[in-house]
Amino acid sequence: MPITATGLLNGTATPKFPAGAAGKLDVVTVGPLDRGTGGEAVLPIAIRNNTNAAVSHIDINGSARNPAGKLVANGNSQGTTPATLIPGQVALAFIYFEMGGNTPPANAKYAFTAQGTAPGTESFDSADLKVTEAERSGQRLVGTAKNTNSKALEGPYSVQAYCFSPSDKLLSEHGTYAEPDGPLAPGGSVSFSIDLYDQACPRFLVGSTAYFK
Repeated sequence: MPITATGLLNGTATPKFPAGAAGKLDVVTVGPLDRGTGGEAVLPIAIRNNTNAAVSHIDINGSARNPAGKLVANGNSQGTTPATLIPGQVALAFIYFEMGGNTPPANAKYAFTAQGTAPGTESFDSADLKVTEAERSGQRLVGTAKNTNSKALEGPYSVQAYCFSPSDKLLSEHGTYAEPDGPLAPGGSVSFSIDLYDQACPRFLVGSTAYFK
């Protein structure tokens, strides 16, 4: 299933991802590590739902080992885009390695574990918005996201952009929060502006997530 099949994401990239291992939430693509100036690091990934049921609120743990097999860093995801995956669907995510610890080396070997819960529409259950516009504006990506659910949503409205090469290889992640941040009725929209910080972003996909009110 193409990552854009649900219509929730918007952008110019049309990546294809490996099938992955059957019967599990499986990380099928790992992008390059982005080292921050404060010692933190971000690892963009793609994860496929290869179970036979829809899954939401997916948590991913990533561990990095050096070539000798020594554990050097552990990190965790900050949600997935989209937040809910039907069987066969792919989401984009990133592993955040906190500042203060060792940064994974360039030749690190990564391992991942992932788990999620059944989707719901109760308060604070994960929800997806539909990104209806996503355009380049200099070194920013600007756009709008709409609540196409039948229930109201509550912020914060996380917006994640994933950059890809001209051949649709995963490159990097950039995020922000949409405004306004109050309750959003069905049919309502929020707007966003994502700073790319002068990083290359030839092609991109943008998604937005929140919570049911």
